[in-house]
Amino acid sequence: MSTKTRRFVFDWWVIEKRVIYLGVAFFLLCGLAAGGAVYVWKYGNPLRNVGTNIKPASGARFMSFEGDVRIIRSATRETVVPGADTELYPGDTVQTQASGRARVSMADGSTLVVRPNSTIIVRDNASEDDGKKTNVHVVVDSGQMYVRY
Repeated sequence: MSTKTRRFVFDWWVIEKRVIYLGVAFFLLCGLAAGGAVYVWKYGNPLRNVGTNIKPASGARFMSFEGDVRIIRSATRETVVPGADTELYPGDTVQTQASGRARVSMADGSTLVVRPNSTIIVRDNASEDDGKKTNVHVVVDSGQMYVRY
């Protein structure tokens, strides 16, 4: 007969609650990272084109306008109502009616203030890539215009 007794000895561990929370948070973060990696692997990087569509503000743009202001495009002779992102190209005509005023920022940093009942034509508005040389030429067809450098 055997004199050995079979006994299982259990040692109780004391585990703090924060260790469990940290472990769960760690596994959740690992799962999110793995899901992101699988997404990028399958569909490609969703942020690859961020910053590539930013156009430099090198040309003429409207800073502000009020009332009836129109732009006549030189290439198509189409009449356009300006918006906040409207650019002026060489040959474009800016017309203000009796209730209209416009403030235009040019490539050289100057500001044109077009008064009511005026028509101006942007002949040239270009800047070099190095930013040192700019060429701005504006013709007043009728009305008044103020230039601030």
